[in-house]
This record gives sequence, structure tokens and C-alpha cells, in this order.
Amino acid sequence: MKPYGLLFFLSDEYADSDVSRLEEVISELANDGDWMLGPPKFIDQIEESESTNPEDEEIRTVGGFLELHPRSGQVNQFIEKSHYHEVDRVIKALVGFGEETGCEIELELGGTFVGDIKEGIPSELITVGLLDEWRKSV
Repeated sequence: MKPYGLLFFLSDEYADSDVSRLEEVISELANDGDWMLGPPKFIDQIEESESTNPEDEEIRTVGGFLELHPRSGQVNQFIEKSHYHEVDRVIKALVGFGEETGCEIELELGGTFVGDIKEGIPSELITVGLLDEWRKSV
């Protein structure tokens, strides 16, 4: 079974220094406080294109993943509240990273796009659609 959680990744042009800085940010987050299912993990992965055309470029994913309990029928308020605070911490760190580097970051929750951060500014999908709605439910 594929893990459920928050995937965040650089979605536009970036430099090697941005990759190094993002790895540092994720490491700092991992060492700052408790995480219900473990801290966010840095991802730097290259996937070969499924196309048979040799000119196609490999797809590089640079970002991170925070594992969360999948939502099921009955919501456990303690788990939901803990996960909300974890996701909020990650997003705040990504906002700071975006302000510092100017990088664009996309976020997916359980494989569903939930917004992006452009130059340190989170989209309304993140601030209202994800965080505000989640906060109201806990």
C-alpha cells in the first residue's frame, strides 16, 4: 500500500543551491519537535520517462514527504489535530524557503493537488481550502 501524506516538490526552474537549501530546511524541520509518523523526508529522485523516444528527458522530483494517517470513516480528533499542526509547520517552513529562494513549490495531499507556494506566497487553496478548513474541523 502506497503511503498517504503531504508531498511537496519544486515545480519550476531551480538551482543546485536551492536543492541543497531545501534539504537543509527539511533536516531542520525533522530535528524540531515530535512527529506522529516520523519527520518529513527529503526526496531527490529521478524517474526515467516512460516514452520510448531517446530525446525525452528524465523527470526529477525534488522536495519532501510527510507521512500522515489516511482519513477514514471516523475521525480521531487527536490524530487530526496533530497532523494539522505538522502540516502547518511544514507549510510555514516552505513559505520561508520560497521567500528566500524565489522557488515555486507544489503540494499534494494523498495524491490530490492542494495548492502551491510562489516566491513565498501560499495560494488561497492552501491558506483557505486546506489550512482554514482543516483548522475548523479540529
